[in-house]
Amino acid sequence: MDRRVADQPTDLDLLRKHLCGVPPSPRTRWPAIPAELEAVLVAMLAKQPEARPRLCEIAGVLRATRRQIRPRPVRTWIAPVAAIPPDVIGRPVLAKLPGRAQRITGAALGVALVIASLLRVLSA
Repeated sequence: MDRRVADQPTDLDLLRKHLCGVPPSPRTRWPAIPAELEAVLVAMLAKQPEARPRLCEIAGVLRATRRQIRPRPVRTWIAPVAAIPPDVIGRPVLAKLPGRAQRITGAALGVALVIASLLRVLSA
C-alpha cells in the first residue's frame, strides 16, 4: 500500500497514465481475492463506459463474495426440537400447549382477521 497513483513526475504523465495505463490487478494488493470479485473490479475500471458492468451485476458479485467470505449463520425463530419422545404406543407426543398469553394473542388476531374480512365484504 506504499505506492500511490499520483507518483508521477509531471501532471501530464499522471493524466497519460490515467487515460492510457492499465490499472494494477487487485490481486497484487490482496492475493486471496476471489476471482469473481477481481474480475468485476477490473471491469469497473474499464476505460470505455460501455464495457463497465451494470450495477445489478456488481451487486450480485458483491453479495456472492460476501456469502463466500463470511457466511451468515442460520437463524431460527423457534428453537429446534431434538426429538419428540413417543408415547406408550409409539406415537409422537404433542408439544406443550401454548400458554395463556399465546392463546389471548391468537384469539385477538383471529378476531382482527374476522373484522377485517367483514369490512372488506361490506365495503365492496
